[in-house]
Amino acid sequence: MRYIHQSLLRFHILLENGGTIEIPHPLESLHHEVELAVVMGEKARDVPEATAMDYIGGYAVALDMTARELQASAKASGLPWTLAKGQDTFTPISSVVSILF
Repeated sequence: MRYIHQSLLRFHILLENGGTIEIPHPLESLHHEVELAVVMGEKARDVPEATAMDYIGGYAVALDMTARELQASAKASGLPWTLAKGQDTFTPISSVVSILF
């Protein structure tokens, strides 16, 4: 499952269903993983495990892309990998299947 931190959303990393993935030049080494995206149905904080599933609004399929050149550079410098995963359009996501009735 992929959790997308809210601070990353301002970088437009999400790409809606049917969009085009843009690979910034000169990036060449890209890695991807298919993941299940859990979509929150409402705001939540400090939710007990027993009621956590009550806050899920749906599911989607997401593609988690990583620019390996940027990741290696950040890793060598002891920095977070955010830039390697936070490129525009690097998280394409399917339509959301709602579980709310």
